[in-house]
Amino acid sequence: MKLEGAYQFGDQSGKNYKLRFNISRDEPLELIDPDNNGSFRHEASDYFLLFDYQPTLDSVFGMTVNGFTLDKSSAQTGQDQQQESDYISADIYWVKGMGKQYELRFGTQYDHITNNIRDFITSKNNQNYFMKTLQVYTTAYHPFNEHMAWDLGLHVGHVEEEENFLQNSSNNKLNESVQAKLRFGFEYASSDGRNSLQLNISLNADDLFSDPGDGGGISFQSVF
Repeated sequence: MKLEGAYQFGDQSGKNYKLRFNISRDEPLELIDPDNNGSFRHEASDYFLLFDYQPTLDSVFGMTVNGFTLDKSSAQTGQDQQQESDYISADIYWVKGMGKQYELRFGTQYDHITNNIRDFITSKNNQNYFMKTLQVYTTAYHPFNEHMAWDLGLHVGHVEEEENFLQNSSNNKLNESVQAKLRFGFEYASSDGRNSLQLNISLNADDLFSDPGDGGGISFQSVF
C-alpha cells in the first residue's frame, strides 16, 4: 500500500515552493516451510517528505525527512529470532549556484537507527542497539566541460553508538566520537545529461595519517 503526492507553486517574482511525499506499508507476510517445520514473518513501512523553497533561480532552501520501520522473525528447529529496526534521517540544506559554474551546498543532517534482536533460544544474544549522528557538511560541484565534473565534500559530525546486551550488561558498549570525512568525486555524463558515471573516494579527515581510507564507490545512473 502506497500513498504519494506532489505540489508545486510559483509566482511572478520567480519564487517557487515544492512539496513531495510518499508513505508505503508492506502488508504482513508469512512464509511457512513444512520441510524444516519453520516460518518467516515480515512487516515493514517507510516514508519520505521533501519541502523546497526557491527564492531565486539559482538557490534553494529545503529539508527532507525519510525513514523506515522493519519487523521480521524466523522460527524453525534450533532457531527462533526476532528483529525490529527503525531508522529516521532529517536533512536541512541551502544550495547556491544551481546551473552555474560552481554549485555549493551547506547543510546539517541528523540520523538515528535502532536495531533490537531477540533470540528465544540463545538468550545471551538478546540486545538493543542504537546509533545517532548529528553532522554539518558542505559540498562543491563544478562541471568543467560538457561531459565531466568534479565534486568535493566535507562532513563533520558527532557520533554516539550504544550496544546493550540484556543477558550480560558487562558486555555493553558505548562509543562517542567526532568523525570527519573528506570526499572526492568525479562524474562523466552524456551530452543530454540522462546518463552519468560517478566515481568517489573518501578520506578520514579526523585520522588522516594512521587510518586514511574511508571507502569509495562507482555508480552508473540512467534516466529513461
